[in-house]
Amino acid sequence: MLIGATDQDGEEPVAARALGRSDGAAAAVRAAAAGDAPWFVLSAAHGLLAPGAWAVPSPDRLDEQTPAYRDAWTAWVLARLEAECGDLADREVELATDDELTSALREPLRARGARPIPPA
Repeated sequence: MLIGATDQDGEEPVAARALGRSDGAAAAVRAAAAGDAPWFVLSAAHGLLAPGAWAVPSPDRLDEQTPAYRDAWTAWVLARLEAECGDLADREVELATDDELTSALREPLRARGARPIPPA
């Protein structure tokens, strides 16, 4: 499961699981934490984060970045996801929140043979 963390602010590092402050992201974190499948938090500034990884919240939004940044971010996130989970071909990848972060990954995931699915 990939959970987008948007509209973050603060100056102190927090665990990635705390970066999703919207109601949808908070609900997705609770659902993911209760399940057995691996899950990650997406950040426009920090890419793919394990739930326990620490990061400083950032107000950066992916949809406000240049096309080159968005392309690099997508490649970086997919490379990290493959390093963590292996080949994505024929795998379902739940995109737990519908925001600019998870939306940016739908087509690139399909191009790698993965099946992006909406939250359960």
